[in-house]
Amino acid sequence: MIGGGQRQCRSSTASGGLILRRLQGYAKQIASNFSKIPGIVDVDTSLEMGKPELKVYIDRDKAADLGVDVATIAGAINLLISGRPK
Repeated sequence: MIGGGQRQCRSSTASGGLILRRLQGYAKQIASNFSKIPGIVDVDTSLEMGKPELKVYIDRDKAADLGVDVATIAGAINLLISGRPK
């Protein structure tokens, strides 16, 4: 099993970027091509337009050295992304 993660499948690829519409087109084309290969079934993509995902990894040691707690960082990120304080 390659990849898999939360989706129980034999193969998975993680992609990201700022050009989601282009990525969506590529994903559809790749899924279409894979589905034509004998023996490959249930080809799917997890790309959901309108629901972009951002993963942030906080260096807790550096934050602690600067006297900033994780909740403050999370609040700042939320404000920057959504434009609304939590």
